[in-house]
Amino acid sequence: MNKHAVYLSLGSNMGNRLGYIHEALRHLKQGMIVDQVSFLYQTDPVGFTDQDAFLNCVCKCSTDKQPNELLKLLEMIMATMGRVRAIKWGPRIIDIDILLYDDLVVTTELLTIPHPRMHERAFVLEPLCDINSVMIHPGYGKTVRELLDSLNELPLQKVSQIGNKIFEWGKRTHVLGIVNATPDSFSGDGIMHKTEDEWVQGAQQLVLDGADCLDIGAMSTRPGHDLISEDEELRRLIPVLRAIRPHVTTPISVDTFRPSVARAAINAGADMINSIWGAEYDPGILDVVIEKEVALVLTVNRSVTDYYSSEKTLMQMIQDAQTAGIYPWNIIVDPGIGFVQHTEDNYEIIKNIPAIAAYGYPVLVGASRKKFIRQIAGTTDNNALVIPNVVAHVIMARAGATMVRVHDVAAVVDGLRISDTLGI
Repeated sequence: MNKHAVYLSLGSNMGNRLGYIHEALRHLKQGMIVDQVSFLYQTDPVGFTDQDAFLNCVCKCSTDKQPNELLKLLEMIMATMGRVRAIKWGPRIIDIDILLYDDLVVTTELLTIPHPRMHERAFVLEPLCDINSVMIHPGYGKTVRELLDSLNELPLQKVSQIGNKIFEWGKRTHVLGIVNATPDSFSGDGIMHKTEDEWVQGAQQLVLDGADCLDIGAMSTRPGHDLISEDEELRRLIPVLRAIRPHVTTPISVDTFRPSVARAAINAGADMINSIWGAEYDPGILDVVIEKEVALVLTVNRSVTDYYSSEKTLMQMIQDAQTAGIYPWNIIVDPGIGFVQHTEDNYEIIKNIPAIAAYGYPVLVGASRKKFIRQIAGTTDNNALVIPNVVAHVIMARAGATMVRVHDVAAVVDGLRISDTLGI
């Protein structure tokens, strides 16, 4: 039986909005093939404005259902999820609309295709452009991009939800505060010799200093680092994570590339996995991230170690992650500053940040206290490195980085606040 190309919009503005969108996508996958999913956007309500903002996305599906059958399926999914139709354009747990069905034009009492208002809604057209910007609207004879441009509106901001926090990418630069649960950190800030109270106080201070997210790592990844066992990584990581988690509401990322460690960390309260090998060391980490519906940092790593090396490009890594089933809003990319074979390679990565940002995904960078910064600054004193670190991360933010991973949170937050405000 022939498959039909269908574009659906999904939106939610009640309760766990992203959770409802994930649930709706799971239902859709049971009744059809979900081929592609757009980025996620947070938008103001339309029509009835006295309600919370929506999370919106669009998906492209393949189905053998006829339009009326498809409509019945979508209505059944929404009813199953608890959608109650009360106020027109009012708050809703989930809304699933048929935007396009092949190049069909349908006008009946129950169904209109293309969606009658899609041409005037940026929150539909922008995510459609993520999937297919040159697709022709069968009613207007214009591409989706042309319809969006005709609205003369500012681009919508892509968002991700990490933990309970919405990150609006592009609005300002976000900061990851480093927590090193290691005895051998290259920067000398490991916390394993400290007490549990000091772990908590240190994490709380990073939050007070302005960290948007904490990043806990239990294995040093300095040049020439040794691969510790999974048991040792867990022995270091989990007590620190369990100690900190009840005392901060800020999202927590865990720096690991092992699926078993990632799973244990998420079960202990982590909200994001920051993998220095992406999914290359063990693709099983993708399964964990998909199952737990958390964000994943994909890092391009060109360092050579005794235990692994990779030549896969960033775009290949992104494609692998999406093919596996990770949604675009759960992907953050890291071009791999410091994970190179030669110092000069870092300069090329920084120069290439605008091109990486053009992929559309949030870009995380971390040059804090790394060897090439120390060489440029001519010092190994961490206190003397504060200003060089601020300058380096401001430069990278202006180049297109949307998140920075740093030790000196307060100073970097101040520098980024000025830079973000001035826009230079």
